[in-house]
Amino acid sequence: MSTAIESNTFLRGSEDYNIYENSRLAFYPEGGSFGKGADSEIRFAPVTRKPSQPENKQKSRVLRRMAGLLTEIQGKNARVTFFENKQSFEYAMPAETLLKSGIKAINQPFQMDEVEIQMGDGLVVGYHFRPLAKESDAYTETLSFNDERKKKLELILKKFAKAKT
Repeated sequence: MSTAIESNTFLRGSEDYNIYENSRLAFYPEGGSFGKGADSEIRFAPVTRKPSQPENKQKSRVLRRMAGLLTEIQGKNARVTFFENKQSFEYAMPAETLLKSGIKAINQPFQMDEVEIQMGDGLVVGYHFRPLAKESDAYTETLSFNDERKKKLELILKKFAKAKT
């Protein structure tokens, strides 16, 4: 087919192509065709969704979910407090995993999931950290006491400030 024939029949033709708006052009389609004559015919295939491929995603399962808060960070180590079954216990862990998850502020609450990931040839057990509050949500509020409350606070501090022998 020459270029002159194509431009004459395809580009300058009066065929209305908008009626095929749900179709795409293809070289050897299974669909239909339109045009006048074998030289100017355009073949098309109806738009179809590709069949979904079997997913090779890893399936994860939460083994244990715990709530906690960041107590302190000292260099590469962090101390956290977990709460489980109305009991609290402290745990030391690498600070890097908490910092990467956005847990940076002291007393910032977070959730830790112990997850089991099913791979093609085995299992992987790991931890997923999720902050429950943003670092910017924390604020400091000063309390204004009346005279009676100030005296009570001073008495409490005096009692507990003495060193025990």
